[in-house]
Amino acid sequence: MVPPWWLLVAFVFGGVSAALTSSRVVRTKYGDVSGVIVTPDNRRLDAVEVFRGVPSASPPVGSLRFMPPVTGSLWSGVKVADRFGPVCPQRLPNVSNDTAALKTMARGRLQYLRRLLPHLQNQSEDCLYLNIYAPAQGKCVHPVRTRHIQLHKILSSEYLNNDFQICKWIKCFFGSSYLPPDKVSDGFYDL
Repeated sequence: MVPPWWLLVAFVFGGVSAALTSSRVVRTKYGDVSGVIVTPDNRRLDAVEVFRGVPSASPPVGSLRFMPPVTGSLWSGVKVADRFGPVCPQRLPNVSNDTAALKTMARGRLQYLRRLLPHLQNQSEDCLYLNIYAPAQGKCVHPVRTRHIQLHKILSSEYLNNDFQICKWIKCFFGSSYLPPDKVSDGFYDL
């Protein structure tokens, strides 16, 4: 069975034909935000309203580095959330040589990483941003699927070679939700 969160990954990294600025303005406690309406190339999938790069906390730089997240600043006007925020710094695998890469990973993961790497070039410690996906029509015509995902299965070829459909919210817990309280890393303050 394909985990439902995979649609979001596939939707973000490929198969998107159009993005129009949404006319809806969502009021948050930090300020107003508008997103974009994205229509996937796959006709079986409905349009999605996407809010990209919404700040979720103050940038964890300077004196805030290695500290618990701090509530973000308020903004005035409408923030147009149409661009992804930077990703957190990470060491990217070398996938330029098929033979060498396939010694350490499955072909499905290699193909996935090649599609993903262009989106990981903008890296910064200022990376606490959310990408929020909601049905464009505001309602779900397909059943909502929720699933906990085991980290070691995220990139296995079993999940990369299937097609599926999802509509609304995906709830997924990583890190501390699977650890006993005395084993939680300080890096998991908000999980």
